[in-house]
Amino acid sequence: MLAIRDALDRCLHYTLPVAPETLPLASAGARVLAADVQAPVGLPPWDNSAMDGYALGSAGADESSCDAPEAGGFTVGPLPVVEIIPAGHAPARVLQPGEAARIFTGAPVPKGAVSVVMQEETDRGVEHVRLRAHPRLGANIRRAGEDVSKGDIVARKGEVLTAARIGLLAALGLSEVTVARKPRVAIVSTGDEVVPAGVPLGPGQIYSSNTAQLMRLIEESGGIPVDCGIAPDTLEGVRAAFVRALDSDLIVTTGGVSVGDFDVVRDAMADLGAEMTFWKVRIKPGKPLAHGVIGGVPSFGLPGNPVSCFVNFLAFVRPVIRASLGALKPHLPVWNAILDTPLRKRVGRADFQRVHIYWGDDRQLHATSAGPQGSHVLSTLSRAEGLALLEPESPGAAAGARVPVMLFEPAELATAHPGYDY
Repeated sequence: MLAIRDALDRCLHYTLPVAPETLPLASAGARVLAADVQAPVGLPPWDNSAMDGYALGSAGADESSCDAPEAGGFTVGPLPVVEIIPAGHAPARVLQPGEAARIFTGAPVPKGAVSVVMQEETDRGVEHVRLRAHPRLGANIRRAGEDVSKGDIVARKGEVLTAARIGLLAALGLSEVTVARKPRVAIVSTGDEVVPAGVPLGPGQIYSSNTAQLMRLIEESGGIPVDCGIAPDTLEGVRAAFVRALDSDLIVTTGGVSVGDFDVVRDAMADLGAEMTFWKVRIKPGKPLAHGVIGGVPSFGLPGNPVSCFVNFLAFVRPVIRASLGALKPHLPVWNAILDTPLRKRVGRADFQRVHIYWGDDRQLHATSAGPQGSHVLSTLSRAEGLALLEPESPGAAAGARVPVMLFEPAELATAHPGYDY
């Protein structure tokens, strides 16, 4: 059997990058950038006011922050208000020494202005204004380019377009962005006993839970799921399903990869000339994982047990999808958590156990077993927020120990408490 990291490295070695595409910025949320983004303008593009107040001419601006009335020579007033500058309007004139201009947040600062005093520190005069404080030179002026300079790299290839990054690019005037195309991931469920949801169950039949969970997992990973249906437990049936799936970027099958008489997935792959890279990994659940390349298309044979299928996807398939997108961070986050209950395992294989995780009163991450760990037990998977990663030669972990936990999604750590009481 292959070690987990060796198996993952082989999977990533055969990953094929997808082509780029250009999308409207507003439609590119959560997509992976396919090229660096350079700022076409500075941000802000011009000096602007940080406050509603008055822009002041240069009658000897205070460079010391001294509060003495005579320091720096600022005239306390009254100063003539020669212009009103709302946001979205350009100044009409150069501000002369001893003059003031009424100005509002975000409005361009007129030439000749050396400071902006907030309106709360004035008498808010209309034709003339009196000051109640002596502002520093440059106070309350946002300088052109102080946030972003023209030509700066503001987002890099492989980064994810978060809401914050989209906001930055929009502020720079960008309406389109180049991202990695979403890979098409074919799903083939196998088994004579498997039927789609909504169909009455016959003797010995079960519903196809793997297809439904894989479709969502693929979407969360940034791919487009393609349901290729359920293949019967025959070499011909599975082979035909592979052929239907070959126009995808990646193929994922479930079931039929163990050692039973009707486990024919690997035979079907071989029949199609697959280059098999490995079969069986030192992991629990999910040991009978197969990987190969059929006609240039990377293909995974995942176990049929739903928990094994889920765990194998997160450990191996998801990183491949993210790597094909060029993501700089293709793996799920792994955080250390304090165990509140012991976790036991047999020595020999790594064990990825389902755990419930939460923030304790000590403001640290805690974990407790989600319940029975059988590879068929979906209820504990639905109650878990992550997988405790237990090493192959470990007999488990005692209560109070710190263990690495792979988080399913950051949203799984949402809390009922805001995290502050002030």
